[in-house]
Amino acid sequence: MRFEVVHSHAYIFTAPAEPGQRSKGKCIGHRTQGDVLDIDLVIPEWVRLAERIEDFRTGELSEGWIRIINSTVGPILSEKADIPRLLVLHGAGSNSDVSKMQADLLELSKVAECSFMNGPFKASSFHKSTNGFNSTPYRWIEGPESTEALQRHLSSHPNLLHPALNHVISYCQEHGPFDGVYAFSQACSIVTILSDSGVLVSLGAEKLLWNFVICAHGAGTIVQHFEPAVQLPITLPSFHLHGEADEYVDQSRAILKHFDRPHLVTYPSGHSIPAELLAQPEWKERLCGPLLDFIKNPAHADSDPREWGG
Repeated sequence: MRFEVVHSHAYIFTAPAEPGQRSKGKCIGHRTQGDVLDIDLVIPEWVRLAERIEDFRTGELSEGWIRIINSTVGPILSEKADIPRLLVLHGAGSNSDVSKMQADLLELSKVAECSFMNGPFKASSFHKSTNGFNSTPYRWIEGPESTEALQRHLSSHPNLLHPALNHVISYCQEHGPFDGVYAFSQACSIVTILSDSGVLVSLGAEKLLWNFVICAHGAGTIVQHFEPAVQLPITLPSFHLHGEADEYVDQSRAILKHFDRPHLVTYPSGHSIPAELLAQPEWKERLCGPLLDFIKNPAHADSDPREWGG
């Protein structure tokens, strides 16, 4: 059931609720075409009976009904409009289900509206650091699936990066704009490349895709294989999460050095967001506190970069 209201919003309620009960709804067209927000609201009985059901389906609503919807839903949307929008990218041999789990562990949805996307190619299996998922895994680059073999392959086939880069650009153009981006593992390399304005121009993008970057357990040395070369350092505000026992921590540190004045949190973990560690209140505050503060206020150019150790 879809209907139009003023201020270029379009609301859709997933199911009619009983009078006085809470109804799950979505907003389509808020801020950008195709954007979707989940909202909860109580539909009073006099609102439920205000128009015929056919009017819901066709969008033919009276001005009185429009005023009712705006007064009911408007404050909810106004509050959400101030929340930064965060694009979330998974690692190689992973998918958006894993990204959603990581976002829950890091409590990203407390301060941001997250949009989850999959890589452009299906992977044969999940990465060894990802367990317990039955959905389809994806990867960013077509070629050998082992990290070491892929690096060697890219040195002689640098154009293999273009499908992944164009895939992200297309997603941003369709579902953006985004305030920031969160990337895990190999996606950190993709995000690093796409944070350079010169690279974006070479790929036909007219403006930056995001205004700040979060790199979690960055992996891959693919940045060095891209032409035109990425102009370093990247000046976008950035926040990095490193695992002290991560087998790719040297690559994480290399990606960190691509950014100007980066913030960094390190903790005793392998190549994953540490669920057991985050179950402890002191570690939850130590990891999530600085990260969520950064998302709320990423403009750190005038402040000294900070590092939180494990």
